[in-house]
Amino acid sequence: MTNELLKELKEKNNDFIYEFTLPSNGKFEVPEYPKTFRMRIPKVKDEKAYLIKLSQIEDFNEAFAFIISRVTDIKNPEILLPIDRDFILLQIKKSYDGEKIKTIIQDDKGHYNEITVDLSKIEIPKIKKKIPLEYEVELPVSGIKVKMKTMVLKDYISAGRFFNNLQEKDVLTRAYITLAESILSFTTSEGKVYEIDNLYDKYLIIQELQGVDKRALIEGKEPFLPLIKIPVEYTCRVCGTHYNVELGVADVAPF
Repeated sequence: MTNELLKELKEKNNDFIYEFTLPSNGKFEVPEYPKTFRMRIPKVKDEKAYLIKLSQIEDFNEAFAFIISRVTDIKNPEILLPIDRDFILLQIKKSYDGEKIKTIIQDDKGHYNEITVDLSKIEIPKIKKKIPLEYEVELPVSGIKVKMKTMVLKDYISAGRFFNNLQEKDVLTRAYITLAESILSFTTSEGKVYEIDNLYDKYLIIQELQGVDKRALIEGKEPFLPLIKIPVEYTCRVCGTHYNVELGVADVAPF
């Protein structure tokens, strides 16, 4: 009897029953890039496999790639844009836990609160223009022109692995290492081109920029690629402070 039920459950929900169009919707200029994907219903064993993978690897983006390839028909998730990665993680979460979920959030005073998030009300940005493989940002103070690439999941994985091998483990260092990963070359105002392969060298160059140039570089990074944001409004149960904050998809998904 137990074996029959187990067999029935194993055979159930293994088909790709959901089909979605990715937010990039064919706008990324890569021939093999998917426009749509199919997904099966995630199971408890998928959550377990994801958490085990997360405990074994150096960067959470590797775990994202793992679960996407496990429950969807996308077998090369490393090529995904951030907005498409987040969209898929969001669908996994909604399919597994439902549209209304509970999560724990920490405020700026260190207080923890349990909040409810309605995933059905999240607005998915629409991309209307073509997404280039490369683009250029000019820094206003130094006059340096920085050639940058549009980052995909494999680039975030690479930056994460590099960061985890550094002694500096702060959030800003991780952000600048990720920014450095997107840089292909520097061209000075005199026209001299520096193509630098070493990620740490590019990170060191970023550290030498003035604040205005640093901000221009950050704000100029993939201006054509919006992120999926989760607006949350709540009142702290400890101090009574009212908050309006934005979470990222990775704060609540995939499990």
